[in-house]
Amino acid sequence: MDIQINLNNPQIYIFNGTSSSGKTTLAKALLDRLDNSYTYLSLDNYIKSIFESYETHYPKIFENEKVISVIIPNLVLTFHDIINAFLMNNQNVIVDHVLQENEWKDDLFSKIKKYNVFIIGIYCSIGELEKRERERKDRKIGLAAYQFNRVHENMKYDIELNTEENNVEECINEILNKSIK
Repeated sequence: MDIQINLNNPQIYIFNGTSSSGKTTLAKALLDRLDNSYTYLSLDNYIKSIFESYETHYPKIFENEKVISVIIPNLVLTFHDIINAFLMNNQNVIVDHVLQENEWKDDLFSKIKKYNVFIIGIYCSIGELEKRERERKDRKIGLAAYQFNRVHENMKYDIELNTEENNVEECINEILNKSIK
């Protein structure tokens, strides 16, 4: 059953948590439950698409860690502009993000403050995150541990979900119960 939301201005759901916490799974499950007026935007997908394009044409750039440490923060800020562009065009969005830097948080929230924002904190234990990293084989081991305290620092959530203790259906039902009025 599709759930339709009729709002005067666009709705944005932001899933924030560490790598391997379950953000993508939950964001896509929410997308499946909502009507088709939502667009899924993922920081991972955005950065991956940029890197794949540049690696093909400029492979030497990605051999330098200093260059990467400059490129990533700028890509994150540009991703926020893309989110804002969708919202400015009255498009509802579901965002899969890792807000690990205070600058990123400040930038994103300054750009979306006039919209209907529902912020979802995604949690699970470090032990579970490390287990998921090993099972996925597409994540650097230790990335989630590095992000663990940073991602949720200075954040105020509309809802917090533990993906280790709750299954996808329970999480989505809780989001819908608290976000749709």
